[in-house]
Amino acid sequence: VSMLNKLAAITGKMSPKLRKIIRSISWLSGERILAMFLSLSVGLLVTRYLGAENYGKFSYCLSFVALFEPVARLGLDAIVVRDLVKEEEATQQIMGTTFLLKAIGSLLMFLTIATTVWSINREPQLGWMTIIVAVGLLFNSFDAIEFWFQSQVISGELAIVRSLLLVINSGVKVGLIWFKFSLIAFIW
Repeated sequence: VSMLNKLAAITGKMSPKLRKIIRSISWLSGERILAMFLSLSVGLLVTRYLGAENYGKFSYCLSFVALFEPVARLGLDAIVVRDLVKEEEATQQIMGTTFLLKAIGSLLMFLTIATTVWSINREPQLGWMTIIVAVGLLFNSFDAIEFWFQSQVISGELAIVRSLLLVINSGVKVGLIWFKFSLIAFIW
């Protein structure tokens, strides 16, 4: 009880802005811990269920797309957040431009992945699976919304949404294992 009183006294002396930052850091830390726990535990289940060959194919598809993802992101993350903080009056223009640039970059990388995977891969099923995974790149443009939340130091809502999505995603994977779905279900 005395520890809680000391903590309350310390936080009472902080500025509202500092409290907001500490609250955001706490939410983000909690989200990261949940993500690590779920990724490890569900990842182990998926690996064990799929077996060496199918998990190898699954990893190949994810890794191949991950090679192109940084290019699709265009390195805009920190720049956009900085500009949103500096130039609040231009928020709509910055957000719109970011969305458009990321949409174009993602589409170009999707087309590059599709072309590359068909030219180097001799196994059609693996090619289709990689293209299905690459479709996820097309949603990178919605990161612009996250950038606005970051610029406003509103991480609580963002962490809750991402944690909820992570729990749903993990639940779906466990469900796929429970109902004995094939590799293609995990790809989708």
